[in-house]
Amino acid sequence: MEHPCHRCNAMIEDSAPFCPKCGAPQIRVTVEEGNQAVTPPFDHGTPGGIQPPATPVYPAGWNPAHALNPRKINWRMALPGAALAGIIAGVLMILPYFNVLFFVWIFLAGSAAALAYRNKSGNPISGGMGAKIGALAGMFASILPAIGFAVMTLAKPDELRTQLRQALENSPRNSDPATAKAMQDIMQSATSPEGLVVLVILSVMLMICFFVIVCAVGGAAGSTLKRERQ
Repeated sequence: MEHPCHRCNAMIEDSAPFCPKCGAPQIRVTVEEGNQAVTPPFDHGTPGGIQPPATPVYPAGWNPAHALNPRKINWRMALPGAALAGIIAGVLMILPYFNVLFFVWIFLAGSAAALAYRNKSGNPISGGMGAKIGALAGMFASILPAIGFAVMTLAKPDELRTQLRQALENSPRNSDPATAKAMQDIMQSATSPEGLVVLVILSVMLMICFFVIVCAVGGAAGSTLKRERQ
């Protein structure tokens, strides 16, 4: 059900606490018959200097600034949904069989975070806002996979060294002796204990960037899908 805003006449949903267009409060208070006001009302025509202005009442946790500027993200409101969507996606990506669809879980985490914020705030969100909220979900989604990768790699460094050496041996031979010598030096540095730590850190950073980018795309797509449904 929808009703017109009393200030700008824009049609809004009955469940929306504020008008998404002008920010006017839409809270209605029903007074039962027989109830009396704490203080008697002022006579009609009382000057504004004597009669104090009404103070708007906002729901708990609501920031009036975001009602007046619905294009600004309320990060305190966006954080719970982004964290929940990201953590669920991260768990699915480390489970057997489910991890085959890791790309799908990352994308859906961003979309779910954007839609959760849209439903909670009651305001439409742009593609840019959805991308930012999705990127936040991507950071949470990368926590468990990044930790698992780092632990498994550092716990079994010999397997990684063997894979690196096999990759070097299977790579095409370079006719330039200087280039070949440089590649061997890089491989020796990477297979050292210090080099493995640096390699793991770089891999984790790339993993986080990948998660953030894919979730941001999912958040932008989710916000667009919601607007089309409306």
